[in-house]
Amino acid sequence: AFRNCSSAKSITFADSEVNNIGKEAFMCCTSITELVYPYATGAINEGAFKHCMSLKDITYDPRVTTVCNRAFQNCQGLTEIVIPAHVTSVEEFAFGSCKNIKRAVFEGAYTVIYSYVFLQVEGLTIVGIPGSSAEYYSTTSKNFTFEALE
Repeated sequence: AFRNCSSAKSITFADSEVNNIGKEAFMCCTSITELVYPYATGAINEGAFKHCMSLKDITYDPRVTTVCNRAFQNCQGLTEIVIPAHVTSVEEFAFGSCKNIKRAVFEGAYTVIYSYVFLQVEGLTIVGIPGSSAEYYSTTSKNFTFEALE
């Protein structure tokens, strides 16, 4: 729908306007810096914001439960991400190649974190609840450290 759009800076959706955002809908929208994501079938669909190089801030609607494969892959503007407790699943490569992410906060104890979520990201600090899947995920990676959520 908006693939390769180079003029949009911010995207905010109203609940009444959005039922679903399709696969790769905003892929390569290089000027987007802020995203307020609505309820859209409970998921941020596959590749929806892939290669949005300027994206710096993501706000999730409380009804979003899944960050799908490659949703934010190669978003170089992201330096920190917060995955709220209502997001129960972060799928493969969701933040792959986001080489500037240094901190990922997982607020929920039971978020399923698939393999390769942070492929090609190094020196990442994962913040989460001790004993959670975030701690387990960080300990299975050679390049990540874990910090307890306070």
